[in-house]
Amino acid sequence: MRVAVIEDYPEIMDIVTIAFETAWPGSQVLGAPTATEGMQLVKQESPDVVNLDVGLPEGDSCGYDMCKELRSTSDVPIIMLTARSREVARARRRTQESPFLTVTRLQMNRKGQV
Repeated sequence: MRVAVIEDYPEIMDIVTIAFETAWPGSQVLGAPTATEGMQLVKQESPDVVNLDVGLPEGDSCGYDMCKELRSTSDVPIIMLTARSREVARARRRTQESPFLTVTRLQMNRKGQV
């Protein structure tokens, strides 16, 4: 399985990567830190699923905008990820996508352990 993870926080990118690789051994996780790079990645690599951060660095609506743009050109499954639980209802209204995963802020030590 090829997974595109569009996420600006390296720690969350690492956790999502580990989760996919653990659940689906042999999966290939491709990452991008911005919506612009994410769109290029999805167009070039044709992943089986996209894991998309709602709050990307280009602006508050950037994850939503990327979701809409992806949906207009592709039927790839999109998992939208947010650390803000209040964003879930807003995301559903704006994108009509699911499933949604709400994560809590995770603390990692210097060895990269959660």
